[in-house]
Amino acid sequence: MSKLGPSVNEILIDMQRAKKQGDTNRLNFGCKALYDLVREPLMNYAKCVLIVKADAEDCLFITLHKICELIHSFKPYKDGYNWLIKSMRNTAINMNRETGKSTPLDDVAYFLCNDKITEDSIVLKMDVRKALLKLSKKDREILIYYYFDQFSMDEISELFGYSKSTIHSHLKKSESLLRDILGNPEQNCRN
Repeated sequence: MSKLGPSVNEILIDMQRAKKQGDTNRLNFGCKALYDLVREPLMNYAKCVLIVKADAEDCLFITLHKICELIHSFKPYKDGYNWLIKSMRNTAINMNRETGKSTPLDDVAYFLCNDKITEDSIVLKMDVRKALLKLSKKDREILIYYYFDQFSMDEISELFGYSKSTIHSHLKKSESLLRDILGNPEQNCRN
């Protein structure tokens, strides 16, 4: 489970109970608590996909509104934070489609976003983006889920329907390829 998962789950489970009981005050309180907890990481993700801060703020509110409406569909044994990230990603991509804007390489957008823009960081991002594009879509997604979205191997294996050892093999193969492409001899990149 992600670092924010347990806290998000606690809020989402309470929101489910509040909705079942018809307690709109508690449901609204839960929405506010959820907003306070996940605002920064979700805004960063939305800004990467939507580019414009105002669009990212709209996306955040639309996503949280959807979450409040669909709270009954949340499965308490799942990672609530990852559920929010996926909802935000889908909302952001749909917003771009509706406005005719192109979406950055969505499965690496979160990683490629950085508030501090320098010439070196732009070159590095371009190199990393090119290297990631050399991976298969499946390997790229597994790598992004593991390193940038902080999914566990168990969660990724559940998402893809593969065994944990298969996910591990995909990660090691992708890491090796990226090290070769980028010329980085580091053995393990995960913090």
